[in-house]
Amino acid sequence: MDEKHIESTSLFRTTVLPARFVMIIAIVVFTAEALVMFILHIRPGSWSISNAHLVEGLLDAALLAFITLPALYFFMFRPMRSMAQKQASTDNAIQAITQRVIRDTGEKYLRSLSKNMSIVLDMDCILIARIDDMEEGQAHTIAVYGDGRFMDNFSYVLKGTPCDNVAGKSECVYPHGIQQMFPEDTMLVDMGMDGYVGAPLFDYGHDPIGIIAGLSKVPIEDSERVVKVFKLYALRAVTELERMSADQRLEQTILERTIALSQTNVALAKEVLVREKAESRLSELLQEREILIREVHHRTKNNLAMVQSLLSLHSRRHSDPEIQDALTESGNRIKAFSMVHESLYSADNLKDIDLSKYLKGLSEQIIESFATPARDVRLLTDIDKVSFHIDDVVPCGLIMNELISNAMKHAFPEQGQGEIYVKLKAHGDDRFMLSVKDNGKGMPEGLDMANLDTLGFQIINALVSQINGELEIVRGQGTEFRIICDRNV
Repeated sequence: MDEKHIESTSLFRTTVLPARFVMIIAIVVFTAEALVMFILHIRPGSWSISNAHLVEGLLDAALLAFITLPALYFFMFRPMRSMAQKQASTDNAIQAITQRVIRDTGEKYLRSLSKNMSIVLDMDCILIARIDDMEEGQAHTIAVYGDGRFMDNFSYVLKGTPCDNVAGKSECVYPHGIQQMFPEDTMLVDMGMDGYVGAPLFDYGHDPIGIIAGLSKVPIEDSERVVKVFKLYALRAVTELERMSADQRLEQTILERTIALSQTNVALAKEVLVREKAESRLSELLQEREILIREVHHRTKNNLAMVQSLLSLHSRRHSDPEIQDALTESGNRIKAFSMVHESLYSADNLKDIDLSKYLKGLSEQIIESFATPARDVRLLTDIDKVSFHIDDVVPCGLIMNELISNAMKHAFPEQGQGEIYVKLKAHGDDRFMLSVKDNGKGMPEGLDMANLDTLGFQIINALVSQINGELEIVRGQGTEFRIICDRNV
């Protein structure tokens, strides 16, 4: 820190003046003592020896007192009083500034600090600057208060200015003559400044980040007090600069993430739009496909109905009962297929069919096809309302057709009444039981179902094997066929 002017003035006031005063008193006392000794020498009888020694002792005591008391005053009490006054003045200045800026933070704090330091320290201009590039020596002000108002911020080069001796170094003070010391700094001339004081600002890693400086149009008095105040508030200014930098980094991060998020949202919105268009197109295609499938089922059902009608016409044209039975059975088998397509055409779900509704309708159609005025066979059902996959429905329908057709042909006489009982129940978690029971005359004893070569039973055995089922025949009052198989839903 450059304090040559202050040190010379302080040394003159605290050392040279008191020393001169003590020397003058000592000369006076020594002169008086020498005069007494001279009188005793030229007039030996004028004073007694004891009187002479008494006078000499008094003069020595006076000399010691006149030397000690001023020395104590000038070298101890006066410097201590001066130090106390300076410390009180410094404390008052710090207290005054602190009370005015205590509630402010960030840039507002720095502006308030520059204003109140200018007022309390009686400085004509206070500036706080951030160093942009230490190697290039570039800085820009954050807060400038001068001539009783806030001034516009500006950028400047440190070289050739008193700030160059402060930035990244230590405190510096020039009480007066600043224009002559830095003639290249035209701003000092334009503003008419005479004194300068500055303190460097270091971040927490001890890297230089800025400067806090004060300018005065008159010589700076009591520069020690001013420097202490600058050093103290330099620390708080660093805190606020670091806070501002952290806020700027945070704002920049938020901005970057906001932009990235916005870009992501735009991309996501485009992707959603593309997917919505694709889903809309897929939905249209699925609807078109469903319409086509329904149309296929409808046409297939109509074609099968036409084939059944043709078989029925041929059956009525033949008088041979065997041919009529064969054509009727073929028509019923075709009807079983036709009703599956009819159920799919009218169903909400093209994959599954309500098996209870299908089996009941099919059973009624088969019984009706064998009905005669002299024979009355009644249908009883106990069917759970469940949906089955089409792969299960078709075999079940064909099995039902064969079993009911067999009961209508063989269980009941040409004249009389009877009952056919159709049951569909769950058998465990994923299996079901299909049962067709009649109360007819029953199957002959000793009949081996495994060795029967009739087309109907061959179809039944093949279809039961296809659905991984087990066939059980229960004889009693009539005959019951039970089929237990897996449920393919």
